[in-house]
Amino acid sequence: MRPRLGGTSLLSPKQMDSSFVSDEDRVKKYQIRMNVAEFEPQDISVRVDNGLLIVEADRKETTPKGVISTRKFRKTATIPHNVDSDSLVSTLSSDGIITIEGAVNNPPEYDSPKLDIRLGSTLQSRDRLSSWDKGRGRQNVFRPMGDPGVIDILGTKLWRLKLNCEPLESSAIRITLNENKLNLRGTLVQVSEGCKSTNEYTQDYTLPNNCDLDCIQAYLESGKLIVEAKLQDEYQPTRELIDIVRI
Repeated sequence: MRPRLGGTSLLSPKQMDSSFVSDEDRVKKYQIRMNVAEFEPQDISVRVDNGLLIVEADRKETTPKGVISTRKFRKTATIPHNVDSDSLVSTLSSDGIITIEGAVNNPPEYDSPKLDIRLGSTLQSRDRLSSWDKGRGRQNVFRPMGDPGVIDILGTKLWRLKLNCEPLESSAIRITLNENKLNLRGTLVQVSEGCKSTNEYTQDYTLPNNCDLDCIQAYLESGKLIVEAKLQDEYQPTRELIDIVRI
């Protein structure tokens, strides 16, 4: 295959690039471009060998003093499996850029969106996650900040649990109560470089037996989730005295 002459190009010397492009009719094509400005069209050959595109150039020049100099060029590129190698056509621009184009057998594959990525326990795209999500903050979601304790507000005793929730929003937190079992669920959605990742967090806590489950509230304050429950009067067991017989 010999390249035919074409227009001009701005590809820098010794540069090679390949990509999938669309023509004016939005037809997908595979394109590869190389700089062969040091050679004439008759010096350049393009061939395909076992799925490999090979571009070679060989030029001999004789100086006025009779010295023969030889310049050679060779570049190879693997042809994608869905490119029709029989359709490859090469064009040489006036500034020495060779462009090779071929038809794509299944263009729909390249039209399929592949941007929505859901991360699970085994799939971690580290260059697409924030520094927070690379392990430092993830493990602290719904973790207690200090031990749960009892506070007194104007004579009312409350049991309080304070948890770290950064960077979750209040709308992303779901709290359910089953008897005295508190279940927390949070969802964090991140979008970076056009890729979407979803992480889910869950944690269970058991409330003290003397919590009034009808008087419990939860709120978000400066990235901290605070759960408060009113305490009922302490249960006082009945006592029956048993005589101690002295002997």
